[in-house]
Amino acid sequence: MLRILPPLFVSVLICALSPIAGAQTLLPEKIWTTDASTYAAIDSVIWSSPPKNVELADDFDVVGTITRVVAYANPCFNCAAPSVAGVYVRFYSWTAAKPGTLQYEAHLLAGDSKFAYIPTNFGVIDVTLPTPFTATGKHYISIQVEFNGGGYWSWWVADLGAPKLSSGRMRDNLAGGGWKPLSTVVGPLSADLSIALWGFDSSPTVGSDPCGPWVPMDTPNPSNADSCGFSDIKMLNSHNMWAVGTASGALKPTSTGFSTFAAHFDGNNWTAVPTPNPAPVPSLVNDALYAVDAITTNDVWAAGTQVKSLAGGWTGQQLLVMHWDGAQWNVMNTPDPLSAVGYGASGAYVSDIAAIATNDIWFSGLWIDVQPSGTTSQPGLLMHWNGSSFSISQVPAIDPGGLTFDSLSAVSTNDVWAVGGGFGNNYINQSVIVHWNGSAWSHVPGPLFGWYQRTFAVHALAANDVYAMGDYFDNTGNHLFMIHWNGGTWTQLSAPPSAATFRAFASNDIYTYGQSIYHFDGAAWSEVETFPSVDSGSISAVDSSAACEVAGVGGQYKIGQGATFAARVDNGKYFKSAVRNPCNPWAAQAKLVNLTEPLLGTTLVMSLDDPQNLGFWPPSFQLFGYWFAAAAPDPNYPCGTELQLVESTTGLAELLIDYNQLAAQLGPKSWGGPAHPVEFAVFLPNDPMLAGHTFYTQGLLVDFSTQIRAEFSNAIDLRLGY
Repeated sequence: MLRILPPLFVSVLICALSPIAGAQTLLPEKIWTTDASTYAAIDSVIWSSPPKNVELADDFDVVGTITRVVAYANPCFNCAAPSVAGVYVRFYSWTAAKPGTLQYEAHLLAGDSKFAYIPTNFGVIDVTLPTPFTATGKHYISIQVEFNGGGYWSWWVADLGAPKLSSGRMRDNLAGGGWKPLSTVVGPLSADLSIALWGFDSSPTVGSDPCGPWVPMDTPNPSNADSCGFSDIKMLNSHNMWAVGTASGALKPTSTGFSTFAAHFDGNNWTAVPTPNPAPVPSLVNDALYAVDAITTNDVWAAGTQVKSLAGGWTGQQLLVMHWDGAQWNVMNTPDPLSAVGYGASGAYVSDIAAIATNDIWFSGLWIDVQPSGTTSQPGLLMHWNGSSFSISQVPAIDPGGLTFDSLSAVSTNDVWAVGGGFGNNYINQSVIVHWNGSAWSHVPGPLFGWYQRTFAVHALAANDVYAMGDYFDNTGNHLFMIHWNGGTWTQLSAPPSAATFRAFASNDIYTYGQSIYHFDGAAWSEVETFPSVDSGSISAVDSSAACEVAGVGGQYKIGQGATFAARVDNGKYFKSAVRNPCNPWAAQAKLVNLTEPLLGTTLVMSLDDPQNLGFWPPSFQLFGYWFAAAAPDPNYPCGTELQLVESTTGLAELLIDYNQLAAQLGPKSWGGPAHPVEFAVFLPNDPMLAGHTFYTQGLLVDFSTQIRAEFSNAIDLRLGY
């Protein structure tokens, strides 16, 4: 039985706070996949009318726990949405010839939150198992979709001609006859079934990032978009970031094209921020954002492309630049190419932005110039904003077929670099690297690699410390290259196995990003992250506000559709608050909420209440609230120590903090009763030594009547940081 604490006033012992302790909550990882589908598909369905029961199965080899199954199927185009009844997921023991005995079966009905699919484009299905399946090596898995009446669900095959283990199997459960090899109307197939298994595998796959673990972040997506993804990120600091990208079909039914999309991170959450989508008519929207940069919180630039009607009636893709003034995005008046009846140009876009000062912004990309005669040229886009207007710079004539500049990086007003390739990002036999000296752009050729090449990323640390990355073709295929500028010459560096972009902090501290993250320590590249808990997660752009304060954005797949993705290094110094509930769902009646974040140099405010009076507090007695902070969670973490409280409504509670390591107690404070929360305020000193320290907090509501009544709240774990 819990002894109710006396009304003590204990000073806050900030110095006693400890670093993060206890186990982390792990996310399921993709632990088996055959999701590179081949264009053949076979039904695995149950029909009620006409009767049909065809089951497909394939084998896998996993030691671990399977929690989620994603199966890739051929959607029925131009079909009415089927009437789905449910789905069966089964696991069988493995034999060399066919599935053995049934080991597990789950039947989920349509509408179950664990059974996810898109009704109007019924193909990919995503099933979270009601209870995990423990895999001990080789097993078979089968999936059958059950329809009300008839319906279409054809499972894609993968690894045609070269299955990972045995080829898939099929059987007709109505006709009998047992398991047979996969076959279609054209004959038998040796192939896998296209599937991804998620769960927990103890086998380590990658090394450790020296800055800390990479943590996927929850990001918003337009609710009615067919697909969405981020293209670029600007990190002003660890709690002020912008990401921009593109959504397809997000404006339907008024438009079926592409639209701009932007989101802001405030230190805790990513939130979608409305963006303009200019178009000649509402049904003609084809806008996108590819780049973002910022000077301050109220001076942010984003750019890409828009569909636009020019003088003379010519309609096509032109430059799109917009500016955030702290309240909204405003479309800027950018240059247009010459146009007239009968001719014009289309296809211009901005690929990157280098913001040096409010009146000194550079934009790179693709530009199509039109002459009065109607002929066109493609010099590449290098455009400047001087605080009041845009001007397009003359670009060195490197290749007669035209240029595209993909990436920009600025050291200062008089020291800006841009790199790219041929027109439309084509490979050419030239090195497209140019430099701005304050008055003109000049070609600074790099080494020539292979037959054809392009340079797609540049990052300048100083005038004599510039890094660039690209790829080239030769008689053995496609290869990455990385080069370094020392102020006078380019030198080739070791290149990573794969990359979409990179970030350099020093010659021995370089990161590349894509579907994997690699780190270069000056001697060798090592893979430090593959995002196993994300379906096809890929980073397309990164930014940093300081060493080991790095974040990236890109895309992933959710139920077969493109979705936004973001991740950042958790260097242990970011502030964070995480709610921890008791394992017994009835244990906590009181609710603890942090009204502010544990940001150093600010006042932390905590609120404690029982707004619905779930504890049935009597209105006639004075009620009190306590707030406790401990240096560690309860030893039974993530559950707590179950307590029998005096006159508790439920008779149960869980102490979620380690009371033997109590660091702070505030209270008692008078609580006004349900829906009248009591608040506790603690100032957090702006001391760098405190960054990364976590304390574990819980609240207690007490009624000191003749019979003492008390209820513990949930816990909130607070990590101090910036």
